[in-house]
Amino acid sequence: MGLFRQAVLIVVATIAAALHNQIQIAEADDIGVCYGMLGDNLPPATDVVNLYKKYGIGKTRLFDLNLAALNALKGNHIPVYLGIRNEDLPNLAASPDAVTAWLATNVEPYIKDENLGIPIITVGNEVIPGPYAENVLPVMQSLQNVHPPV
Repeated sequence: MGLFRQAVLIVVATIAAALHNQIQIAEADDIGVCYGMLGDNLPPATDVVNLYKKYGIGKTRLFDLNLAALNALKGNHIPVYLGIRNEDLPNLAASPDAVTAWLATNVEPYIKDENLGIPIITVGNEVIPGPYAENVLPVMQSLQNVHPPV
């Protein structure tokens, strides 16, 4: 039995060594967090951004437009993945002009600041399946027509 345990230990050590060589440690810029806004006693947006900087958080996702968070993120070189609220999807899906207006109002003022990138706009949150699911594709198509991929 001692020989069997030794053989198992060698196999496990070999697998661990092989995996160790394959695993890469994430750079700080590779780490992103979802910036949740639901809850009580949330810290001010400036405090949240300071925590991002302190811990090397390089990206964030906002589930919906939050002016305090966007303003706090300006000038900090932290890309923002900005979400469109689920309840806004039906109106946006009904009209490409509504998508254009949403972008002009909610995105363009912030992307003009060279230190705040919004590389991704997310369309809803956990909407498929659900009552807003049919609105996702039309909104995505309108977004691509307004701002085609580079």
